[in-house]
Amino acid sequence: MKVEFRLEVCDDCAMLIANGELPEDNPEFRLSGDWDGYHLALDCPEDCESFTMSSCDGCESPLGGNRHPAVAFKVATT
Repeated sequence: MKVEFRLEVCDDCAMLIANGELPEDNPEFRLSGDWDGYHLALDCPEDCESFTMSSCDGCESPLGGNRHPAVAFKVATT
C-alpha cells in the first residue's frame, strides 16, 4: 500500500528535495519531522511555482514566499 501526500514547499525545501543538499545560506535548515521515513519529490515539470503567504508544508516556515508542488510518499510493507 502506498501512502502519499501533496505538498507546497518553499524554495529551500525545493532545493533540498531536488539536490539532497542544504542551502548554503541557511545551514540550520531542516525539514519537519513529520516527513521522517517519507520519500520526497518535486511534482512540477518546470516553472509552476506560486507566491503565497501560507506556511511551507515541508519545513513549516510561517514566512510567505514561493511555493513549489511536491509529493511525500512511502510504501507500507506488510
